[in-house]
Amino acid sequence: MRTQLQERHRALFSSLDHNQTTLVWDRVSKAYSTEFSKVGWPPPSNGGEVFEICREAGLDHARVVLSLARESDNFGRGTIEALIGRPIVPWAESVEAANGAGLSYVVSKPQTKREDTRVVVSVIPNPHKKIGSQMQVDYAYWRVGDTVQECRDRGLSARSVRRDVRHGHVVLGAPR
Repeated sequence: MRTQLQERHRALFSSLDHNQTTLVWDRVSKAYSTEFSKVGWPPPSNGGEVFEICREAGLDHARVVLSLARESDNFGRGTIEALIGRPIVPWAESVEAANGAGLSYVVSKPQTKREDTRVVVSVIPNPHKKIGSQMQVDYAYWRVGDTVQECRDRGLSARSVRRDVRHGHVVLGAPR
């Protein structure tokens, strides 16, 4: 089931200037030509009209924004930022070079670090036989009585925590 544009998106579309409105209309009408077969040129004069036409065509917010994904220049980026209502930050220049054309930006999200306060109850002798392997190195970070976070702070990876607990090499107790 496809969802239509929501009323809360109207303000984002209304914030578009004439050039941004034309760009959105051009990309959306090309990407979804069957939905827009009845609508002709010239493009709507403002973002509110584009919103109404896209809504009537049954498009949702994501499909409209994704129609601009090939616009990796600053103007296209600014238009996408206006439609999502927040800034986007460059991802990686190497990704852009590797991909050629395409969207090389991601929406920034605040990173929150959760501390794992589960206590290490028991650790069996190192089951990882290959000397010098990363698994053997990581296993040395486990200490009975410490929290998982303390082991992680010493250098233990989250992947090793999951693996060792899943295989029963380490038993964790209740959080502190």
